[in-house]
Amino acid sequence: MRPCSALISGNAGRLAIAALQARGEKPVALVRSPEKATGPGVEVRPFDCASANPAVLKGVDTLVLISSSDFNDRAGQHRNAIAAAKEAGVGRIVYTSILKGDANPMLLAADHIATEAALTVSGIPATILRNGWYAENYTAALGAADPAGQTDLPAPLAGERARMGLSRSRPAKS
Repeated sequence: MRPCSALISGNAGRLAIAALQARGEKPVALVRSPEKATGPGVEVRPFDCASANPAVLKGVDTLVLISSSDFNDRAGQHRNAIAAAKEAGVGRIVYTSILKGDANPMLLAADHIATEAALTVSGIPATILRNGWYAENYTAALGAADPAGQTDLPAPLAGERARMGLSRSRPAKS
């Protein structure tokens, strides 16, 4: 069995690795910080979308490209990763895009549209997952509630900000 790989990005990447292992796959974790990547049965390779070394992708059948968190050059980093995958002979790219990417009002939708276009042009077979916004993107804002229990969400829609009510009065259920 040839390895699958996942470009690790927080919880989504770790969950992808666990799911692949549960299916008997031997995942290769591509990470920006190898010292942070741990886990039995996972080959770890250093990979950064900014430089995207194709040699790191050699022998990989499927690249799970989890959208970069770089707000300055997300689409450029994705194009770098796609180009490296093509040069390395990766057989498929699975990309985590955004829900209704072509009609989504979020400011970052343009990066996802550009990445989807780059995938099409690359000629590499691709699966595009149009995910909804991840709840873990809001955890940093949870401690910043004002006295009324309101917080601004860090994900503006077309330049606006959303308000969210928070309550800590009930303990978390286990």
